[in-house]
Amino acid sequence: IVLFGAQVSFAAQNVRNYMQQRASKKIDQTGREVLACRIVLHACHCFLHALKPPTTEELAERLRAPLQALNQLAHRLIEGGVLVEVADGECGLQPARPPDSITVMDVLHVVRTTNGTCADELKRPVSEPVEQLLFDLTVTLRAAPANARFSDLAGKLDGAQ
Repeated sequence: IVLFGAQVSFAAQNVRNYMQQRASKKIDQTGREVLACRIVLHACHCFLHALKPPTTEELAERLRAPLQALNQLAHRLIEGGVLVEVADGECGLQPARPPDSITVMDVLHVVRTTNGTCADELKRPVSEPVEQLLFDLTVTLRAAPANARFSDLAGKLDGAQ
């Protein structure tokens, strides 16, 4: 009876974590990229307005995103040199460099790769047509006017609120 009660208690206390875990697994690559951009946007917005750096819990609530997925992306963005974690009572996130030097493609590059930082480019010669095409697309996207800087996006966020 005690064991059953402990199992019921555990299930009741951890149902939210379980649901978030399931929701995190349902996010596809596009959803991860959008969420990563939204994380960086809100961190830059707070930075530019001299507000307290948001914690991952605050961002998860504000963005209505699963905390587990948000934590994974925040960690990846920190590893990739886009964000840094700062301790201001609680650990918050802020840009690792000026928001006007962080672009959407920087964030996408970090989310899409598993190693290296935003500055990493292909270090070996492009050898096949598919690699060349993908390399050319990346160069084109980086140069595109739609590859906005997060300082500009944060300004648009002000107007939308």
